[in-house]
Amino acid sequence: MQPQQAHHRTNGNDAGAVSLPTEECFEKLRQYVGGCEVELRGIEEALEETVTEVWDAFSDVIAVRYEATEHCETHELIRTDHSLVGKVMMALSSLTTEMSSLREHAERRFYAPLASFGERFEDGSLPEGEESSNVAALLPLLEELSVFVQQCYSTVLNAIAQLSGVYSDKSKHYRETFKGARVGAFLTALGELLRVLVTLDAVIGSNAELRLSWEEYKRMLQSAALEPEMFGINSKRVGRQGGGGAEQYLFVQEVLANLRVQHAYLTQHLASATESNHRSLLVGFVATYVLLNSLNRGRDLDAKLYKAVLALKTKVPVVPLYGKAIWVLTEFVYANMPSVGKPPKDGISEYLKAMDDSLRDDVQALHMQACAWMVRMESNFSSKVFLSEVFSVRGNLLIQGVLLANHVAAVAKSNLSLHMNTPVPIKQSNLRPLYQCAQLLKAIQFTYYRKTNLVAEQILHIQRYFQSQVLKTLEPIQSDLETQLGTSQQGGFKQEEAKVDMLCTVRVMCDNLRGPNTLQRRQVIAVAWDLTPKRWIREKDIEEVTLLLRKLDILGRLERLVGEACDCSFLFWSRGLVPLFLADCRGRWKETHQLHFLMAALRDCGDLLQSGGVMHSQYTKFLMDALEGELVEPLCREIETDLRLRIHSAQIAQLQRINPVKEGVRDLSTFVGMRPLRVLNDTVDIKAKVTQYLDETFYNLTAVATNDWKTYGEMRNLAQARYGLRLTETYLPVGTLEQGLDVLEIMRNIHVFVTRFTYTMHTQVFVERPNSNKYVNTIGIQQVANSIRTHGTGIMNTTVNYTYQYLAKRFAVLSQFLYDDHIRSRLLKDTKTFREQAKELNNRYPYDRAHTFNQEIRRLGVDQAGMSYLDKFRILITEIGNALGYVRLIRAGGLNHVSGAVGFIPDLELVDAQRGEGDGTFRHFGGAAAGQGLSMETEDALANLDECIEDLTLKFSQGTDFFKLLVNVFATQLRGEDQAHLANFYAIIPPLTINFVDHMLTSKDQLAKGKRGVAGAFSDDGFMLGIAYVLRVLGQNSKFDSLHWFESVNLFLREEGRGLDRQRSEKRRASDEEMQALQLAVGRLKARQVENDLVYFTLSAACVLFPKN
Repeated sequence: MQPQQAHHRTNGNDAGAVSLPTEECFEKLRQYVGGCEVELRGIEEALEETVTEVWDAFSDVIAVRYEATEHCETHELIRTDHSLVGKVMMALSSLTTEMSSLREHAERRFYAPLASFGERFEDGSLPEGEESSNVAALLPLLEELSVFVQQCYSTVLNAIAQLSGVYSDKSKHYRETFKGARVGAFLTALGELLRVLVTLDAVIGSNAELRLSWEEYKRMLQSAALEPEMFGINSKRVGRQGGGGAEQYLFVQEVLANLRVQHAYLTQHLASATESNHRSLLVGFVATYVLLNSLNRGRDLDAKLYKAVLALKTKVPVVPLYGKAIWVLTEFVYANMPSVGKPPKDGISEYLKAMDDSLRDDVQALHMQACAWMVRMESNFSSKVFLSEVFSVRGNLLIQGVLLANHVAAVAKSNLSLHMNTPVPIKQSNLRPLYQCAQLLKAIQFTYYRKTNLVAEQILHIQRYFQSQVLKTLEPIQSDLETQLGTSQQGGFKQEEAKVDMLCTVRVMCDNLRGPNTLQRRQVIAVAWDLTPKRWIREKDIEEVTLLLRKLDILGRLERLVGEACDCSFLFWSRGLVPLFLADCRGRWKETHQLHFLMAALRDCGDLLQSGGVMHSQYTKFLMDALEGELVEPLCREIETDLRLRIHSAQIAQLQRINPVKEGVRDLSTFVGMRPLRVLNDTVDIKAKVTQYLDETFYNLTAVATNDWKTYGEMRNLAQARYGLRLTETYLPVGTLEQGLDVLEIMRNIHVFVTRFTYTMHTQVFVERPNSNKYVNTIGIQQVANSIRTHGTGIMNTTVNYTYQYLAKRFAVLSQFLYDDHIRSRLLKDTKTFREQAKELNNRYPYDRAHTFNQEIRRLGVDQAGMSYLDKFRILITEIGNALGYVRLIRAGGLNHVSGAVGFIPDLELVDAQRGEGDGTFRHFGGAAAGQGLSMETEDALANLDECIEDLTLKFSQGTDFFKLLVNVFATQLRGEDQAHLANFYAIIPPLTINFVDHMLTSKDQLAKGKRGVAGAFSDDGFMLGIAYVLRVLGQNSKFDSLHWFESVNLFLREEGRGLDRQRSEKRRASDEEMQALQLAVGRLKARQVENDLVYFTLSAACVLFPKN
């Protein structure tokens, strides 16, 4: 369609032309709406099983606003043929709208900056000039405030002028219609605007920092004005800083009647269960009364109303305005009405004392009411029922929540404000009721929010229900008035102006009640109802309509009223109590869910401050520090203490255990299990904080004392079982109190270890030789296993390498000793003699020859310690055996360590069976994952698991035969022709055993004497282990067995025993000294016999460790 073709004439000739495009547009619209309906129904069916009726204020990113709005002018809502009444309604409604808009603008724009000016979170004085800079930054706001106040003055003057016109005797409508009319809605709006001015004065007056900074700024301007060029300012713009005043106007006495009605209304609702915002209305009411008195200049003052106004102090003597600012009824009246005389006592102290005494009971009662209300909200608000008879119940329930929230807020604000403005301290017992009020407010607000979708869905029907109830009363009245006026007009009678005016107002009310419940319509309805003559309406109907209009007003502003009533920004000026609140919450583990409500209340304080500003960040830091210091850190310490006590009570029998029946139990898991707390724009996850603290603590303490690794491991497991905390493994080398000497230290100093320690082969324990120290060290299997657990199994192979290097050096010394001419010649001589006399000696190496060899070697010389060459050779063999004993101990400790890990493998036989199949590789998990479509990383992880299981199984079932390795590596080198001098090593073993037995007898005798520093020992099995090892390396076991040395020793000792028995029998009458000498000889012989037996048994056991290949 071309633009010029879109213009159609509207005369009767082209009506059909107009209707055709209209029908086409309507048809397109119907098709579009039908298509949208189909799509929405499909979406609804798809989401039917996942959509929840509960909204979450902590996680939802969007919200629904259900306050009705309408873009229209006031004159469009007032359509009447009665021009005068219509103009009055239009003027009063427009002014009501403007005064409400000014009030909202002041609350949104001026209160917070003025009240929070100069607030700081750190003690100390500001830098020089900082106050003036802050005031300079505030100047644009103050300029805007000045313009706003002037606008308020103009609006108030306009309102007074309009009321003067309504209540003018010059108008006949005053006598017939407006006389006695109670414009309560208009006066309430006027009082709210006056309350704004009172609040601004009180906020500025209560901010001492603002006043001082303003005086400093004025002095600075005065100084700058003397030399404007120096400061780069225009002297013409520097003037006197000050304020002006408003002229006073005459006001008619008719308003007093309206104030009496308002007084009766306030008296009925203040300090009662139906109180909502009546304390704010009280301030506006008294301000209106004071303004009226000023306009009348004190003439014709209604003494009865004056006393009634002052009597309200018995109910509410003080009203908190904003921040630290409070409004005291008596002080305000006498400050603005000085002619009435000396002000009486305000009664604040008594009121505060009574409030403190009853605070706990009052809050407890409010808590019960709030809980009951929330339960009813959960049960009554359902998406399944839409019966008209329940709309009244649900509407009243929504209104009841607003009234309850206002009551709770009034209790908290009044108590905190009075304590801030009086020297009376807050009782310790009242801390919980105070922050419980904040929690209740947020619980009420979140209850509305959780039911957002249902409230938004049903509130329109609820409002329509109440509107229909009002219409049920007004429509018959409208019909009767139309009938009466129509009859009068048809009969030619004069119509009553009052009824004509009444029909005009009622018609306007009915027209607006049939539309949406918007703010403009409510204000028009309220003004029309106030102007409606009530003399033809029943009193019962008047009360019912007034009540229903009040409910409609609350429901129309429900979201805004709930937000204002539940706003906890008043806690900002009592932020010093926040740490105390959090400390008290820490002791109430059954109510941890209320912490979210408290933090939500503190989050309201952040809305006062500019987001991203300095104060906002300082307030965030303040809350974070308070949360860390009063909740998180103590909670971390308590959980750590609880874990420690529970572990220690199970490990230490003497530790007294906690009796949960007598001492009670604190379930701290409720703190750990709750969702993260929101702190302004940040979040604090208590569970993550506790986990980080325990991880850090356990890591540091394990690093300091590695022997406590097992205890902290058990504490980690208990933390997961009891608190659901998944702590990180420390991955530190573990230790134990039984670890003793570290394997690495021994390995690095093995040459020192084998000389200072003696070995017990059967118990596999090394004992340090006695020295000047008070204690001696020992090392056994458990200590080695602990070291391997600390350093890993890799040190086992490293230890064998170190031992190999040490043995190589020791074999070199052994070879040099046997290569010596004195030693080699004697060994050749003894072996040759034994072979020649073998039959005569019954193949037994003679004990005498071995004893003689020992003595001959001693004749070659001794060192300063009295040790012969054979003694040193015995020590060499013992050191070799000790080194091998250390290797054996390492292997046993490794098996002990592996056995603990193998305990997690359920079936070792299955592993061995699968290894026996195919290529001998264990592929249990990796084989099962093949062809399953798993990722490459998962398959690699399963293959690594198979390798670990196979490695553990091999180490546990077979282990590594380190002795076999050490035998083979030296046997190939020491059995060659170039080492022929080692072929007679077996022949030196008999004298070595005699030397060793003498040494052991001496060591045990010295050990029995118990002298510190004397080298005594009870076992030195390293000698036998060394003998067995060297024999196996040199392949001389059979040659040594052919000597039948131990048979010869036993035969010799038996012969010695028989000789001593003969001497004892021959010398029965000998002296005591001779008998004592014989007893000592017999004792030494028995000791030698026992020691030789130990050598034989130990050597036989040692040879088992070195079997033939």
